[in-house]
Parts: sequence; structure tokens; C-alpha cells
Amino acid sequence: MQKVINPTIRYKEDLDDKKISIAIMSSTVILTVQYFILVVFNFLDTSTGTIVQLGSKVVVGIIFAYTFPIVFKEQKWNLFIVYFISIFIFLSHYLFFPDNQKYMVELIFPLFFTCLPMFVYAMSLKNWNVLKDVMKKASFIVFVCGLLLSLMILLGIAKIDVYSMTFSYYMLLPAIMYLDEFIDRLSLKAFFISSATLISILAIGSRGAVLCAAVFIVLKLIKPAAQFRLSRVRMYLIFAVTTISIFIFINLQSLLLLLYNWLLQFGLNSRSLTLFLSGEVYLSGRDDLYEKVISAIYDHPLVGIGIAGDRRVLDGLGVYAHNIFLELLANFGVFIGLFIIFFLLFLIIRMFFIKEDLSYNLLIIWFSLGFVSLFVSGSYLTDLSFWTFLGLMISYFFQKKRMNEPIVRK
Repeated sequence: MQKVINPTIRYKEDLDDKKISIAIMSSTVILTVQYFILVVFNFLDTSTGTIVQLGSKVVVGIIFAYTFPIVFKEQKWNLFIVYFISIFIFLSHYLFFPDNQKYMVELIFPLFFTCLPMFVYAMSLKNWNVLKDVMKKASFIVFVCGLLLSLMILLGIAKIDVYSMTFSYYMLLPAIMYLDEFIDRLSLKAFFISSATLISILAIGSRGAVLCAAVFIVLKLIKPAAQFRLSRVRMYLIFAVTTISIFIFINLQSLLLLLYNWLLQFGLNSRSLTLFLSGEVYLSGRDDLYEKVISAIYDHPLVGIGIAGDRRVLDGLGVYAHNIFLELLANFGVFIGLFIIFFLLFLIIRMFFIKEDLSYNLLIIWFSLGFVSLFVSGSYLTDLSFWTFLGLMISYFFQKKRMNEPIVRK
């Protein structure tokens, strides 16, 4: 029998969860606003841009510091264990792999001051309804900034390079959140917002974000929400959406070409659309990176090449391995690397069999945001969404919490 919690206590816990959730989402929102300012005012690669970026980090840091006492009270032992193990592993690699030290120093701030705090903050949440509520608000802010920036780029008011990977992964949050709402409620508002977001990603973003959204759709459709009921209106909407989807699928090449030509009228040559229309699998040079890293793993199978070893091996070619499994094998060797990979896969497979709608839903959102992307871009050592996903998974499977209760409001 589930323990009944006093409403006053629940309200206090939900309020704490709201503060923690705001801290978790603050980096995405603030970094999106930062990117908007940098592009619109042409501050990229300038001293003013550096000040803007520093200011953004300070704001996020203040939000995390304000919330820290709540997290420390709830997770002080977990915080100690996480940092003790992480520092021990990091220092061991720093000593045993001296050639990596230059690259490891660059990882200290993102790993210890952003990623690990995000991991512990995610673990400390009690009511995931609160987190999802904050995520909805954050996704709308990101969508507005992204839409305005897209329109300004189309109108020639702002300029970017051939494409922006940064932009596409910022826009992935509203794309997935509104796809989630559309599939659950068949909301026309959610459909238009998610469509506009995906078009923006296709126009000026990268293919990796589209892959993440596609994976989310598949995982969402495998297990639709329990409250989904087939009323007559819903049946008509489903029929309409299915018909449109079939039409898009059959005429995908023509529609992509139409979108590509339309964007060209604004002087925007979409790299993603060009690659999709080519009909070829193009890895953007990642195959060369993979080959180098695999060769290094083959030469040092037992202990690997250490944390940041892939960065040393790929110096001059790429920043990192661009594949989480290769990066883990390179960092820790075949035996420890495979153990970590199998542990992650074990948790992920268990995640697919979760019965509670909210828990499953929230985890596949963060799985799409923070895990799928690491097979084409990013590094697990610096990706905030990955550590949020990992913290939520650990919390769900290893901590007993009331994750699916309604939010208590006054």
C-alpha cells in the first residue's frame, strides 16, 4: 500500500522539484537565447560574443547554486559518491595517460561543473510531472527564439554558415515535446509547432536532430498513452493524419525538392536537404574518425587510450569519436568499455518495458535528446542531456519515489 503524504509536505516537495527542474532546463533555454543574440547581432567569434557566453554561464551557475542546498539535502551521499568515483577515475587516467593531459584539462569544467551536477540534480527529482511541466514551458521559449531566428535568416536579417548543428539540437527540445503532445492529444497547435520546428531544423540544422526526432516518434507509437481513446473526432483526425503521412511518404523526394527550391529563393542552401536528396549515406567524414579510433582501440584493447584519448588520436581531424560506444571503448578498453555499454543497454531495454505512461514518456524524451544524438555527434563527457537522461534512469530503477503524482498547487 502506497504511503499517503501530507498535502503540505507534497506542496513543499513539488516546489523544490520545480526549482530543480528550472535549473535542469535553464542551460537549454539560456544557451538558446545566447545563440539567438550571437547570431542576430553578429557576435559570433568576437570579444563581445565571448562576454555574452561568459554571462550565460554565470546566469546558469547562479541558478544551479541557488538550487544546490535543496539537492545537497536530498542527495548528499550520492553527491559524495558520484564525485569521489569520478575524481578517482579522472585522476587515475590523468596520471596513467600523460599524453591525454592537455585534452583532459579542457574537460574539467564541462564534466565536473555542468554534467555531473546535472546528473545529481536529475536523480534528486521526486515528482516527474513537475519536470515535464517545466519542460513544456522551456520548449515554448526555445521554439519562439528558434522560429524568430529562422525567419530572420530567411529574410536575410541574420546570417549563419552553411548549416548550424548547434541550432538543430537546441530546437530538438520543442520538436520532441510538441510531437509528444500531438501524438497524445492530436492537437493541431502541437502539430503546427512541431512541423515548423522540424522544417527549421531541416532548413538550417543537421540531420542528426532529425534522426533523434524520428526515433522518438517510433518509441512513442510503440506505447501510446493509456488515456488515448478513439472518439469519432479522434478517428477523423487519425484518418486525416494517416492520409497526409502516406502522401508525404510517397512524395517525399518531390516535397523535399520543393522545400529545397523554396529555401533557395531566400538564398539558403540547406545542407541537410542536399544530403537527403542525394539518396546516399554520407557520414561527413565520420568514417575517417571511426577508422582512426578503432585502430587505436585495436592497438590498446585491454586498457584503451584513456579519457580524452580519442581527442588526442583525432587531433587535427575531429574533436572526438562522434560515437558513444567507440568513445567508451577507446576511453576504458574493451573489457570495462563493454561492461559500461552492456549496463547502459540493460537499463535502456528495461526502460522499453516500463508500464507507467509518464515515466516511459519522460525517459524516451530524454533518450532521444541525450542518447541517440551521441551516435552521430557530441561526447558523453560534455553532453548535458545525456547526463540528465542517465540521472533520471538511475533514479527510476534504483530509488523509490512518487514520480507520477499530480502537482499540488495552492
